[in-house]
Amino acid sequence: MFNRRYILLMLGSMVIIIVAFIFLTRELNWNYVSDLYKDKDEPAAIIVDQEKVIETEQLHIFVSLDEEQFERLDQLRILIEDSNPNIEVTLTNQYAEQYDYDEWELKSKLDELGDVQLVPNEWILPLATKGLLQPVDRLMNSDSLASHLPGYTDALRWNGYLWGVPYSSNPYIILSHKLLQEFVDEAVENPIDDAVDVTKEPIEEIIHNNIPEIVNEVEVATSSNWDHMLEMLAKVERNDTEIDLLNIADNSYNSMLVWLTYGDLARQSGISNRELSEEQLTIVQWLAEHEHKIQLDNAIEEPNVEKENWPLYYMTSWEEFMSSEEELFEQYDSNELLIPVPWLNGYSFVIQANSKQAVAAIEWIEHVTQLASTNAQNYKEAPTRNMEYTLSSSAVVNNIGNLLNQKLTESQLMNVSPNWPAEYLSVKQQWDQASLLSDKLKLLQ
Repeated sequence: MFNRRYILLMLGSMVIIIVAFIFLTRELNWNYVSDLYKDKDEPAAIIVDQEKVIETEQLHIFVSLDEEQFERLDQLRILIEDSNPNIEVTLTNQYAEQYDYDEWELKSKLDELGDVQLVPNEWILPLATKGLLQPVDRLMNSDSLASHLPGYTDALRWNGYLWGVPYSSNPYIILSHKLLQEFVDEAVENPIDDAVDVTKEPIEEIIHNNIPEIVNEVEVATSSNWDHMLEMLAKVERNDTEIDLLNIADNSYNSMLVWLTYGDLARQSGISNRELSEEQLTIVQWLAEHEHKIQLDNAIEEPNVEKENWPLYYMTSWEEFMSSEEELFEQYDSNELLIPVPWLNGYSFVIQANSKQAVAAIEWIEHVTQLASTNAQNYKEAPTRNMEYTLSSSAVVNNIGNLLNQKLTESQLMNVSPNWPAEYLSVKQQWDQASLLSDKLKLLQ
């Protein structure tokens, strides 16, 4: 009897041990591979999978680009795939729909524009003020932030945060004609005795009034630049020279905003579509009085050094500048360049407010913008990062890069208003419909 109980107890213990062993092997996810060795003398091996599985993150990116621009972005996406193996990107182009700001905002509110969007710079702060974007700077390291040019990023800051990462730009550039300096040199035979302007203002005061203000030890142009420009034009007019004074590049409202900003860089409320300062209203009046000597477009589509309609002050976009740089510098001083509103005509990436993929989004954005910046020289595009223009051997491009690297004054930024894009579109549509400069200027008075 005792032996029988003992045997049953031993059998029960063995069953418990076997069950426990099976349970532990399953819980530890051990894989037996003894079958591989059943015909061999080696003992069975136990393999433990310690490799962590990396989940692929889905990133949806919405843009509105023409076919050529979209193809370039898609090529950049392909080039950085190896750098982002855990990010699967879907690019959607909304160019055919031609959404205006209101439509884009509505789509964003309905969460129909994915994690990342590429939008005009002037849309970004209004979208941010409505709570539709995430700040990007809190996701970026200090080196990355430092690589972006303040000429662009200053206009994308609001409430202490950066809301967009610059991708591309086509800023307006102002050039001064070589004739200007020649006329001034001829007018002043004795620089010491004639060191007084037409109002008999001492030359020291003239110089003082035209010295750029120093902001954070970086030169920033002031509204006196416009006064100085008018002074130079007046000297030329007194010589009865038949030449246009300036142009409004590509007959666009954007280029008019550039002139108004350049003419009142002391303004502290930023670019406005309707509420112009006293100085800006004076500029509008001056343009109206000189309408016959103002070019309404880039009349020099095919630059020719023998043409006589080069204006004394010439505004052109970066794209046009790069296509005719050699011809332009036959007439204009390569050392005298100005970019009053660099962020206008630019595009930046933003991150949707409710995106759960913000970390993956900024990783992808940084890779694509850096690669775009590196290759920008090949596409003759404007610098968007410090690294880009320093790669150039052109002194002019380096000079432009230095201008873009300056901190902007508040007056060069648009008003942080949710209604700014709607007001802008309204004025722009009326501007495009008007044929005469006088009619266009009436919209601003």
